[in-house]
Amino acid sequence: METLVATETLFVDSHLHLDLVAKSHRARVTWLRKAGCLPVAWAYGGGGGSVPKLRKYLKAQRDTVHRLRKTGLAGWFLTGVHPRSIPATLKPEALASLLVPFLADPLCRGVGGIGLETTDGREKEIFIAQLELLRTEMGRHLVVGVYTPRQAKERVTEETLAILSRYTPWSDRIVVDHCSLATLGAVLERGFWAGVTLSPLKSSAADVIEMLAKFPRALHRVMLNSDSGSEFCEDLQRFVVSQCLPPESLVRLSRDNALTFYRLPRLQKPA
Repeated sequence: METLVATETLFVDSHLHLDLVAKSHRARVTWLRKAGCLPVAWAYGGGGGSVPKLRKYLKAQRDTVHRLRKTGLAGWFLTGVHPRSIPATLKPEALASLLVPFLADPLCRGVGGIGLETTDGREKEIFIAQLELLRTEMGRHLVVGVYTPRQAKERVTEETLAILSRYTPWSDRIVVDHCSLATLGAVLERGFWAGVTLSPLKSSAADVIEMLAKFPRALHRVMLNSDSGSEFCEDLQRFVVSQCLPPESLVRLSRDNALTFYRLPRLQKPA
């Protein structure tokens, strides 16, 4: 049996769906570990369904992160209700009781991915109810990962930021993800962290370089990710080893910013 030892994190994938990677790409679990990746798994759920089905999914997601730690992949996770996975019977006032058992897990860093897809009233109710956890005693230690969609990105991001404006006291603990060149400035201007996804469907290495040229502050408040799940993407790892930026800039974007935001150790120890 392979001996597992503590290793230094070379880069952080600040948003992926580790449960889906483990299910669809089992060999990639070993790939992530050997590449020196520290994964932060965001919840998704894969569709609406019922509240019991959602609870079962969230438990399975949590259990996957714990199980993979035993293979030496020392991941962490966010829990929450994604806008594509809101059960029709889920009441906003029931969200706290649904999520608290998972938020109490020592590997859970907060709530995510949450946000808006269509911006209808139902989505907004569920989004706000999850953000309200920041006001609770447990919320003192939570971060929030906010999703933005590919469709109507600028409009939906603006509506998302309008809601987040009520939570500016916690702006240092909120990351708005899947930012593009068109939306990054608005996110940074409002004081939030920004996530940029390196993949063929979202942003390229050239896009990241252009973002840094246009928004110099992005170097200190941007985290990179792959958003890998049922489809696996190596663009983040290729960017890390590309030498397309000065080494200190690459390290900040691909590792240190995320370690700071999620309050994670640099040295990863297997379970």
